[in-house]
Amino acid sequence: MVNNPLDDSRKLEDMQLFDKEILECPYHYNKELREQAPVYKDPETGIYIISKYELVKEAARKKDIFSSQFILNADSSEAEEVKEARRKAFNLGKGTLLTIDDPEHKKYRELVKDFFVPDKIAAYEPWILDFSSNLIEKFADNGNCDFIREFARPLPLSVILHVLGIPLDRIDECFKWTLDSVTALSGVASDEELIEAHNGIAEEHAFFAEEIEARRGNPKDDLLSVIANAKYEDERYLTTEEGISFCLNS
Repeated sequence: MVNNPLDDSRKLEDMQLFDKEILECPYHYNKELREQAPVYKDPETGIYIISKYELVKEAARKKDIFSSQFILNADSSEAEEVKEARRKAFNLGKGTLLTIDDPEHKKYRELVKDFFVPDKIAAYEPWILDFSSNLIEKFADNGNCDFIREFARPLPLSVILHVLGIPLDRIDECFKWTLDSVTALSGVASDEELIEAHNGIAEEHAFFAEEIEARRGNPKDDLLSVIANAKYEDERYLTTEEGISFCLNS
């Protein structure tokens, strides 16, 4: 293990994308990508890594060449206790928005497009401004604040919850679920951390499954109700897995 990334002299072929050491400190790996191979195919996974802004923009436009479809499979060597915790959650498969391509992506996108029209989004502005002011007022007279904890974290998450239609008193729980998802995907977590994270993800999935079912019988003026009552290709309601995937991508 290289203690100082500035002393690292390894070549790309000597490093692996999902190696724990690389994930913990990707400085040298990223430097080699930018300088030696700004378009690089990871030999182990087949994933293309593009590390320069202009090339990323170009790749995003070439949908006939580059695909968003990507599923990170579980490590077959992980502990049985971790596998058991993972199985408690719904299997979301390839998802609905972030990891699929057109034309399937467009079909899912169409289900919520009317909710995100400019007038609909603008209607949230007064609530967001009022909420932001209330956050600031809580620390305005203190002379200092923990900006991330007191403003930068609660503001975007609260807006997301408000748009979805989730009560704001569940913000701590939802933030924990966010951290659980990050932990599960990090590639550097211990077995104990993974078990806790997957248990949290299962709780999150169960919560959204219950809310989606409730909105089908009692829709409200929120995004969760749109998701719950959307019909794929005008033929069927979204499956529970599809609905959960939509909520997590919001």
